[in-house]
Amino acid sequence: IRSRRGGAGMSKVMREDGTIEYRSFWWDLALPQVILPVHLGVAAVTVGWGVHRASVYPTLLGVPLGLFVWSLFEYLLHRVLLHDRRTPVIRRIFWEALHKEHHLLRTMRDPQHRGIHPSISLPIVLAVVLCVGYASTSGAALSIAGGWVLGYCGYEACHWLFHAGDREGRLARLGWVRRLWRAHEIHHLERPATNYGF
Repeated sequence: IRSRRGGAGMSKVMREDGTIEYRSFWWDLALPQVILPVHLGVAAVTVGWGVHRASVYPTLLGVPLGLFVWSLFEYLLHRVLLHDRRTPVIRRIFWEALHKEHHLLRTMRDPQHRGIHPSISLPIVLAVVLCVGYASTSGAALSIAGGWVLGYCGYEACHWLFHAGDREGRLARLGWVRRLWRAHEIHHLERPATNYGF
């Protein structure tokens, strides 16, 4: 077992089998069972804030647009920042500090899978929502922001499924889930310069 980053109370180790073992409450905060309810709550409050500003129907039309915006955002973040190894400062901040360890896993199976820690994701999500909320008077803008947060939740749920889920389970039998799962597997284990987005 090789020790990875983390000070007292924040430890995790890379095991011989190539999986990560998390050993503290700090890392339990990054469990999908914590991340998803927190961010779903933010998405619901954001859309509710938008509905409060305008009528329900036009406001809710922004949610699918927000899902699309998340998808584009996630693809660009993953491709342009998380995998950039040429620009020294970006490589150090995004690849080495945030993403490289995830690609060190030698298998897709990670029963202790953790998502993006809320100490990183929650401030970003709240900053986006508050900026949109206070910079606009539109309910539609807030529902787009809510859809963006909902897209993040979908990303975390898929990532959890792909790394800790049952390959023979009911969800895995859905064609689109199977295709996404295989694409993510290719990104992790075969060709990391492909299949960046979910």
